Amino acid sequence: MVSEAKEQKWQLDLTNLELTETWLMAFEAQCRTKGLKDEKDNLKVTDKFIGCCELQTLQKLTALCKPKKICELPYAEIKKVIEQYVKPSQKLLIAERTSFLQISQCTSESISDYVSRLRMQSEGCKWNDIGKSEIEEEMVKLRLLAGMKDQEMMRAVLRNISEDKITVQAVKDFVQQMKEVTNFTSDSNKGNDTYDIYYSGSKHNKKLPEPTF
Repeated sequence: MVSEAKEQKWQLDLTNLELTETWLMAFEAQCRTKGLKDEKDNLKVTDKFIGCCELQTLQKLTALCKPKKICELPYAEIKKVIEQYVKPSQKLLIAERTSFLQISQCTSESISDYVSRLRMQSEGCKWNDIGKSEIEEEMVKLRLLAGMKDQEMMRAVLRNISEDKITVQAVKDFVQQMKEVTNFTSDSNKGNDTYDIYYSGSKHNKKLPEPTF
């Protein structure tokens, strides 16, 4: 005999609004197909719903329904509880993503610390839920470039690293090597030219480290 959970084929995800709505829609379609209805003393839809939930989700919903018992509630009320829980969570997720896109490198912050802060903040954004498997890395890379305190350095990254090789690690390595080059050139008046001599090599007759990209 196929279990209720297996019949539903996937688990109810209370962390994602769209997935939750899709799951509930599929569940309700199953109930209609089988002619299940909740009646005063016979909550068939509620019973089926409880049978479809995995233990962790059921524990969460049981807590959300208190002081009432979930097994004594009609499905329509359980659905309202779920929607009230998931929709604020979705708003918080949007806030997390908005906050992430506003992160800029601090004046005294190293490129390594900036990358670490971006990665930490990105964890709560659930970028991969959007669909593209590598979107989290892409968002970190875009914010890394957009939020760099040294805009000339950012332009140098875009000039000197080919598009298909621009990764978070490549940008990080480039900036760190550029810092070494800046320290190597003692003439402070060269300023922004430092970003160009890294790849020109002979512009100021300095022998500089070869790029690794």
